[in-house]
Parts: sequence; C-alpha cells; structure tokens
Amino acid sequence: MSEPQGKLYESIEGPGGVRVDVYDESMPYAYSNIFWVKLRLVGCFPGSSEPFERRLEKMGVFAEDLEATKKTLVDSFKNSALPYLSKAGFGEKMKAMRDKKESPKPKGVGGYRCS
Repeated sequence: MSEPQGKLYESIEGPGGVRVDVYDESMPYAYSNIFWVKLRLVGCFPGSSEPFERRLEKMGVFAEDLEATKKTLVDSFKNSALPYLSKAGFGEKMKAMRDKKESPKPKGVGGYRCS
C-alpha cells in the first residue's frame, strides 16, 4: 500500500471502531476547469493490522461541480461499503483472502496439478 499523496479530505468513524481516512488526490486534466476527481480511502480495523485501501474516481468534472462530486462519491461509499467494513471480523477475513491470493500454488507434474 502506498502512502496517500493528497490532503486529508474527511475522516469517517464507522461503527465497531472502524476508521476510514479520505485523501483528496484530485487534479485538473483538461484546461484548468475540468478535473479528474481521485479520492483514496485508507481504513483500519480495531484488533487488526491489515489496512483497507480503495480508490474512488470520476473524470470530466467541471470546477463548479467539484465539491458536490466528492461529496457524492464519499456518501455512496458510506451507504454501500462502510456497513460491510463495520461487520465483526471483516479485517481478519480480508487478511485471510489476501494471504490466500498471495500464497504460491502447488506446481503440477506433466501439466497436472497436485492437490
């Protein structure tokens, strides 16, 4: 996980001690009034050292709609993903899934996999 480059936009305290920091890494990409909205969410779970990271992005946002777009993206995260992050044991389950994905698969002989 890389360090967030933007400034802290919002800090969300979820149920069960879940904390998610939202960093604003938005930048102009066409002229000076059209933006690429990039929000990086970095969370931690109580009792777990496994961090959670997610990006929320939207391109082609005019300067006058910038804050409303950021708020909409964060509110959508709060309504959809935050309840899952707040469930008991989510941090441990996420770590177990990452460990499973990163563990090497056994090599087979002659094209056949060993179980």
